[in-house]
Amino acid sequence: MLVKKSFIESLSIIIAYIPLSVAFGLNAKVLDFSFLETFLASASIFGGASQFVFISLAKDSLFIAVVAASLLNIRHLVYSKILKEKFHLKQERKTYILSFFLTDEVFSIITSKPNFNFLNSFLVGFFSYISWVVGTIIGYQFSGYINIKYASYFEISLLLLFFILSILLFQKKYIFYSIVTAFIAVLSFLFNMIVPGLISLMFFILIRSKK
Repeated sequence: MLVKKSFIESLSIIIAYIPLSVAFGLNAKVLDFSFLETFLASASIFGGASQFVFISLAKDSLFIAVVAASLLNIRHLVYSKILKEKFHLKQERKTYILSFFLTDEVFSIITSKPNFNFLNSFLVGFFSYISWVVGTIIGYQFSGYINIKYASYFEISLLLLFFILSILLFQKKYIFYSIVTAFIAVLSFLFNMIVPGLISLMFFILIRSKK
């Protein structure tokens, strides 16, 4: 029952992550990354936008790519601290485990469910993680059957997810932030720019989590 409930809660993320991770695998193939390098990037980083940044910079400078990806993912430390307090986690091990599976979308789902515990949160993150890794494999292995021009359309799925999450997290007392976030998500969708949507959602999630 717990597994089924967590899977259902993670479906909105999975639906968006699969096409986006397919785009990542496709882009990695086009940039001449090996399958192992691509797989490890998804399996070890699991950062969405930061992975696209990583592969776009890694061929020129691995150091700069690692630094850039790390800076983008530093917000996960803030997320894990908030969840540590939310679940009253005494064991650092659980905090580290949970922080690995945290993304903006996973964190937003977790903080919007007051009855969620550590296990619920872990499962939502785990299911999202598996969908991302599987999508990466599909994108890489079937790159010969997918036109590279469609990669940007796959990435739009994340922008749509930003918009959907801003609606799901809506509450009257957060109406201003919700409207602003949805507005930026729409603009990001129209101009195909992920970063503004990512930043706006991140700030809204942090505000929303401070109940």
